[in-house]
Formats: sequence, C-alpha cells, structure tokens
Amino acid sequence: MAALVVLALPIFWLANQETTGTHFEESTPKADEVVSRVDLSGNEIKPKTDEPPLVLQSTETPQFPDQANLAQTLEGTEIDGGLKTDATGQLILDQEVRDFFDYFLSTADEIGPEASIAEIRRYISQYLPEPGRTQAQELFTSYLKYKRFELNIEQTPISQDQLSDVDTLSILKSSFDRMKTERRNLFTSEQHQALFGLEESYQDYTLASLEILADQNTTDAQKRASIEELQAQLPLELQHSQQVGNEQKESSARLSQLAQNHPDDSDYHSALIAEGISEDKSAEMVAYRQSQRQFDKNYQAYQKAVSNLNPESASYAADKEALINSWFATPELRTQAKLSDLKNAN
Repeated sequence: MAALVVLALPIFWLANQETTGTHFEESTPKADEVVSRVDLSGNEIKPKTDEPPLVLQSTETPQFPDQANLAQTLEGTEIDGGLKTDATGQLILDQEVRDFFDYFLSTADEIGPEASIAEIRRYISQYLPEPGRTQAQELFTSYLKYKRFELNIEQTPISQDQLSDVDTLSILKSSFDRMKTERRNLFTSEQHQALFGLEESYQDYTLASLEILADQNTTDAQKRASIEELQAQLPLELQHSQQVGNEQKESSARLSQLAQNHPDDSDYHSALIAEGISEDKSAEMVAYRQSQRQFDKNYQAYQKAVSNLNPESASYAADKEALINSWFATPELRTQAKLSDLKNAN
C-alpha cells in the first residue's frame, strides 16, 4: 500500500457563527393550533367532544428545487435525499436526511456557507410541520457542528513521504475513531445509525481490508478470500454497491482490452457489438476514440507551437492561451489540453 488513503468525505468551510440557525417565519400551522370555525351567523362552532383528533398528513420537501437555484452547479439537478415527516408530524430519520443536507452544503464554496445553510433552514421551515420542523432544525445544527469537526480532522497536515503502511493505518484508524466518538456525542443512537450507520460499516470494512492487504505473511489468494469474507458481512446495501463497483471495473478492463486488440475502428465496432454493447453505444464509443485520436494529434502540434514561445516574455501566458484557442475548438477540449499541460508539468 504505497499511497495514503484519503477520506472520501466532502470538505467545505462552514461559518463558525452558525450555532442556532437563521430564524424564519413559520408558515405551516402547528399540530396543536386550534382553527376557529363559525356558522353563517358568525357564531363560533364548538368542536364536539367525540370528534376524532386532528391527524396530520405525511409531509416532505420537494423533489426538485422550488425556486431558481442559488448555485450554478445545482442547476437542472434533482435534490438528493429529502426530509419527511410521518402522519403525526415526527421527522423520519434515514440516510436521505444526510443526503439532503449535503446536497445544499456542497455549494458552500460557490455561494458562501451562510447562503447554503439558510437555504436548508428555509426548506425545513417552509415544508415541515411541527414537531418535525423543530426536530429537523436541531438535527441540522448538530450536523453542522459535526461537519466542522470533520473538516478539522481532514485538514490536519500529514507528511505522506515519512509514513509507513503501519503509520497510515494507524492514522486512519485514529481519525475514524475520533469521528465515531464525536458522532455519538452529538447525536442520539437513532440519529447516529440513520445518518452514519452505512458509512461506519464501510469505514470498518475499508480498514480491515487495508490491514489484510498490508499483511506480508499471507498469500494473494488468502487475502482475496479474507476480503470476500468481509464483503459478505457488509449490510445488503453496501454489498450491492460493492458488487456493482466490481462489475464496472471488470467491464472497463474488458473494454480497454478490446480497444487495444482492435486498432481498426471497424473491427473495434464489431467487437463491441459482439460484447453485447448496443449499436448506438458502440458507435458513440468509436466516435469518442476517433475524437481522442484527433485530440492527441492536435495536442502534439500545440505543444510544438508552445515550445517556440519565450517563457520569459510578458505576453507568454496570453500567447499560450491564444494557441489553445486556435488548436482546440470547444471549452471541453481546451480544458482537457490544460489538464494535459498540468500532468506533463508534473
């Protein structure tokens, strides 16, 4: 294990002053509020004592944004997750709650943490009845505290060159343990399981897998068998995700081998059809390969032109940008060229 495994968790700056949240006018009637009724003469109608108690309908936040998105990165997207209450107005705890929070918090770098936080609180205030509204607001406040704690851990500097595999595993285990402890301090057991249960199961699986791979006293076959045993102990949702991921890797490897074995585009197309790829998808893959061949040719010519520029010239950056614009017709191709420049510089 040569490289340090990086925690696959979102990083963003959260405003330290956010503790209790922005106050919004509550437009949804509370469950215990009494709505007055009058007859045609204006006399108040007293509710009958044998009338059934008021029962709320289950409520949830919308599937799509209810107004123009604050962030361009979310434009045209469906909201991940959602907040729901049951028939008595209680907040339903599940993974979708965390997905909903993260969907908007992912825009903090683009629109600022205050705006992303306010948007979440607006949805809670506008769409959820009591007591679910208060429950969601309090849960979100705890979640923000946790995200700040998580951010501090992720920003801890580590000198990877000085780490052995044992050091790496020790640091990962320590980080995971600290986050587990903080979660248990901030959330009830039900909230903790709903928001973090799957993640913790996968973190435990990841650490155990890394320990198996780092064991120099076992064969590759023994390592594979041990990891397969670990996979069988994962929750069903994670087992399915793991299976899909493995299938995608295998499929990608097969298609890559097909491309290498069939340099001729016509043969490559036939091989894709034989592999079970649809006609439209096969044609798309052939076209993509052709476009990449053309990109490589243009990039070589572009590099040659750049080599004739004087790096010390005051107009070097502008001249290089002009060459990119002349050799690559679309923003996507120009971005690819710049990424190739960065890769070659390293």
